[in-house]
Amino acid sequence: MGEASRRLVDVFCYYGIFRVIREWIKRDIRKTPEEVAGILYRILLM
Repeated sequence: MGEASRRLVDVFCYYGIFRVIREWIKRDIRKTPEEVAGILYRILLM
């Protein structure tokens, strides 16, 4: 993977994680921090 492609992947991961956490807080989703971290971890492993 080239440098430009890697940068795009990094941006996608950062903003995707940011939005998930934002939604979790904003919508008061009843998940523990550990559960949210587990969800994000599984997404990143896909």
